[in-house]
Amino acid sequence: MTTGMRDADEWVRDFEAEAEHRRLGDDPDWGRGARLDRSVLRSLQRFQVGEDGDGSNLMAKAAGVGDEAYAKAVRLFVAEEQNHARLLKPLLAAGGAPGRPVRRRRHGGSGETASDARFSGPPRA
Repeated sequence: MTTGMRDADEWVRDFEAEAEHRRLGDDPDWGRGARLDRSVLRSLQRFQVGEDGDGSNLMAKAAGVGDEAYAKAVRLFVAEEQNHARLLKPLLAAGGAPGRPVRRRRHGGSGETASDARFSGPPRA
């Protein structure tokens, strides 16, 4: 019986394949601008800030697990999220977003930011 759970090595392969895909592709050209509803703009701003976190707390916790493949998958995940933030920045500018970023919220006393808390990582056995 399969559980559908993936191991860390599978996550690493997926994240590495996506990084290669990004390396070979072009970013969207937002030079003509973009029309974004105000509510969508605000939502994208919040999302962009969360994606832009450095992930240091999450990566430190993953490194402490003692599974190098898991730690690598988490590092690649953080890089993927940072790339999302990088891609959203010109979209927000094209949509007329103000230059001031939205604050990241901290989660109740854990020291984790929104971007750290969202990812539980590859399922653990």
